[in-house]
Amino acid sequence: MYCTIGVLMTVITLCLISPPPPGTSLSVIIDLNVTVAVVMSTSVALLYTMFGQIISVVYTDIVQLLFITTGLVSLHNHRPGKSS
Repeated sequence: MYCTIGVLMTVITLCLISPPPPGTSLSVIIDLNVTVAVVMSTSVALLYTMFGQIISVVYTDIVQLLFITTGLVSLHNHRPGKSS
């Protein structure tokens, strides 16, 4: 009984805090039906992972890490009140 309640609470919490489905931004940017945009985005992600296998996901994560690091360093170097 307690396990079922815990699982139910976890599922409800994840549904409440989860981000919107992939493709919703795409649907707004190119004025596309939300369902079509979600299917397109999900298909691209699945095909990318299936054909590139896990190594493609690792390379993508490395590129994202480089962009995040560059952005953080840029923000740190251009923060207000920093004397040059």
